[in-house]
Amino acid sequence: MKAYLDTNILFSLIKKQIENRIVGIQPREIFNNYKIEPVISSFTLLELGKVLKRELGFCWEVVFKLLEGLLEKTKVLEEVKIDRFSFKFLQCGLSLEDLLHLTFSRSNEIPIVTNDKHMINVAKNFGIRVLPLKELKIFTIENKII
Repeated sequence: MKAYLDTNILFSLIKKQIENRIVGIQPREIFNNYKIEPVISSFTLLELGKVLKRELGFCWEVVFKLLEGLLEKTKVLEEVKIDRFSFKFLQCGLSLEDLLHLTFSRSNEIPIVTNDKHMINVAKNFGIRVLPLKELKIFTIENKII
């Protein structure tokens, strides 16, 4: 099953790999044991790079290597059409970043994986399928539910 991953989901998966001290962190391997085919946007890549640098203090070279590895197993959507419908998300109090995530998900008819409660509520109100990470029963390398 394809699923669009928001930045927070990707960041938490990468951070968990680092915290578990898995040698040779390979983001492309994060999804090997998962039951989803991850889809992200070019916007998500940019946002993730910024978050990795800010939250984990990585230099840009490390960030680039992590993102490069992630790209090997992940489909990246390059474009999204922002239409009048998209701006309804802003009227519900979502940020511009979250508007982009929901628009990518909606326009490609792919469910979004997020744990952001406000985004989940807005998505459901607009008929966008949401898959909270815990409901996917996705297992980590150690076969523990994330």
